Amino acid sequence: FLATIVHHCTNLNLSHRLHPLHSHFNAQTCKIKMLRTELQNTKKGDCSIFEFIFRIKEIVNALCSIDE
Repeated sequence: FLATIVHHCTNLNLSHRLHPLHSHFNAQTCKIKMLRTELQNTKKGDCSIFEFIFRIKEIVNALCSIDE
């Protein structure tokens, strides 16, 4: 019985400690998906080639900064 209580408390403690880590990686995953989509959908449109390439570089640098 005591082993069951200790096991249960240990699982709760571990779950409590992993929650911030899980939240961090969920946020990172969302950011990566958003940046990838933005990169895929970026169009030159009416902007200059310089502005277009600059925007692409900004997105790529943002992806690199989160180890993508």
